[in-house]
Amino acid sequence: MKRLTVALVGLMTVAGVSPVAALTPLDFGTVNVGASSIKSQVVPLTASLSELDPATVLYAGGESVIDLLLPFYGLSAPVTAGSLYAAIGDVTATYHVDLVVSPGTDFSVDDSTCLTGTGSCTAEITFTPSTTGPLGAVVTGTILDIDVNSSDELLNFMGPNLADAVDDSLSLDLSGIGVPNTGSVGATVTVPASAACLELSTSAIDFGTLPLGSVDSPATPDITVTNCSGLSETIYASGTDATGPAGAHWSLTDADAACAALTLGLDAYRLRLADGGVPVELSTSNKSLGSLSSGLGTTDTARIDLACPGSTGAGTTMTLQILYLATSEG
Repeated sequence: MKRLTVALVGLMTVAGVSPVAALTPLDFGTVNVGASSIKSQVVPLTASLSELDPATVLYAGGESVIDLLLPFYGLSAPVTAGSLYAAIGDVTATYHVDLVVSPGTDFSVDDSTCLTGTGSCTAEITFTPSTTGPLGAVVTGTILDIDVNSSDELLNFMGPNLADAVDDSLSLDLSGIGVPNTGSVGATVTVPASAACLELSTSAIDFGTLPLGSVDSPATPDITVTNCSGLSETIYASGTDATGPAGAHWSLTDADAACAALTLGLDAYRLRLADGGVPVELSTSNKSLGSLSSGLGTTDTARIDLACPGSTGAGTTMTLQILYLATSEG
């Protein structure tokens, strides 16, 4: 009996606590090293006084002209967004913005429309991973010019102060995962006339960002397994423990257990393959997925039950493998 084993790498990011950003964070998911993925981000080019946090200090004092004008509006330093709004009402400023990525190793931004647009602009952000694993960066914006669109003297003198307040809202968190190029592992094999043979449609899958305790969450893409031999084959699959940075480790179990029933315990997870029939619960030992005739294929969806809350791995990316094995029946 001839045997062939193929390893499939899976990744997931376990949700941690993140700061609230003014612009919605962009997640590029998984991208092959050296390849590029582009996403668009709409950036506002207007800001109203009423949109700022009322407690934001716009002016702390020390500029003689502004200090001279403040009493005419019933104001005194420090001037907050709320007190200025109460004194003069709402005002909408327009501006242009320069966007910069830091660090700029794996992410870049084209902000050309933000230098000349009106109302809003669309920045094109490109993710080109130079290495494998989780990668991140931050886009920050700097107001180049600001027009308060008002004849009010105080507002015109305080334009730069408004720009400083708006600057703080123009930040964008970027994230993505670099994965090895499909087919990048070199191998040699001597093939006898009736050797077992299988082909997988992908070498990497991604479960996305999930909180601890998530149940039956699918990975993408699906995995198509094809019998590329000249004989019928029995297909088997097994899994590995999941590992992450700083010693994070989950043991793979096929026990009928769950967090809700307090039977799964900490640092243990479940993994299964579903092809439309009864799912096969994987363990570290091979389990049969059934027979495939020569030239035929079957499509599996990998689904995962994450380790229970309180387990290691929060805020990290955990890595595991699904191992396929084919044995010829001839």
